[in-house]
Amino acid sequence: MTIDKDIRAIYSLVNDQSVVDIIAFGSCQVPDYLIYLISEAIIAKPFKSKLGVIGASLAGGGWHGGLNTLALRDQIDWVVGGYYGAARVVAAQISRNKVTGYSLPQGIIAHAVTTKDRSIGISIGNGTFIQPENRGGKLGGIQCLASLVERADENTLKYKLPDSDIVLIRGKGLTKSGNVILEEDPIDLDLHDVVASAMARKAHILVQIPENAVFDSLGGYSQDIFSHVAYAPRAMHAPTYRTDYLSVEDPRRLSRTIDSQFISEAFIPRLSDKESTIIGIGLPVACINNLPPHNMIDICIESGHIGGVPIDGVGFGISVGVKRKTSQKAMFERIWNSDIDHAILGVGQCVDGVSINIARLGGAVFGVGGFIDIVQSVRKITFCNRSGKPASPPGEVAEWLCYSFDPEQDVKILNI
Repeated sequence: MTIDKDIRAIYSLVNDQSVVDIIAFGSCQVPDYLIYLISEAIIAKPFKSKLGVIGASLAGGGWHGGLNTLALRDQIDWVVGGYYGAARVVAAQISRNKVTGYSLPQGIIAHAVTTKDRSIGISIGNGTFIQPENRGGKLGGIQCLASLVERADENTLKYKLPDSDIVLIRGKGLTKSGNVILEEDPIDLDLHDVVASAMARKAHILVQIPENAVFDSLGGYSQDIFSHVAYAPRAMHAPTYRTDYLSVEDPRRLSRTIDSQFISEAFIPRLSDKESTIIGIGLPVACINNLPPHNMIDICIESGHIGGVPIDGVGFGISVGVKRKTSQKAMFERIWNSDIDHAILGVGQCVDGVSINIARLGGAVFGVGGFIDIVQSVRKITFCNRSGKPASPPGEVAEWLCYSFDPEQDVKILNI
């Protein structure tokens, strides 16, 4: 099918719809070709209404690609996301109240998009700005959605995502018989469950697969279950925007350079051999990647990658030399079940070593990502704080509270 035919097909599907799930992991496995087709369809003829968008870790390459493409076309009404760091144009529009934004814990969204009723009851989010008695996850803009989170009982919150009309996903390619093989590498985004949920709700599933990708394998999904199958140019079907990770000799070069000796002296007393340790995006990745290689902690990240060297910044979600993998949803289940020994996370704003905000820092919107899932589940936490930052405003931290010190946790803040 030509691009023009793709655009016409996409327009006919999306024009009458309003809510889109974009299944990606930040800057990794973004359905960029489908997003490009939607943006080109808008140029040809504006849609009847702007779109609502949902994603656990919002798709983009920072200030370009992914959801940023639709934001630049002024086609987004509201967004429900976990992490916004890869969709900076969208985040900036939320900070200016041009788009209404909500942030829910990443694990919550990753689970809800795989269920028929798109809901989950759990304690995660209690005591933070997510709970309904506070901001209910609202980051800014005009209130345009019914409550996304309600109080079920004293300890339980009930999360409910809006139903989506359109679901954007990626496939690995086709079988020789023409069936679609869903993409599970490098990150397993639970696409089989996402497809099952969409089919149960009769949502339109749009899938992009790379051109000329045919495999001698069995199974797959009949193309009949998809509302559209788009054959993406390879440049719009890369694993991540950080393509140099495939050729670098020393994967630790994928991290920013910091004083590894200082880091070692600060971190080594906090580490235990074979400790299952989850690493958050940002400074923690650089800290861990600059440690001497003999430190035998079992590193994992929210995407489900275990072992190896996590990519820093754009490309976070992929580890080079990964030892084993689980799906994103399964990793968050491990986190919620306290099956992770230690978490190493960044700090946005911190007041008296007791209260932390990472969701909205001044005018910059980042969302909570998996931060709240982790800090309310893991019993040992090491926070990496940048030295020399301006003092955090207590009122702002209280409004966007993401973590309060728990005396039953083993918590240490390291100033790097």
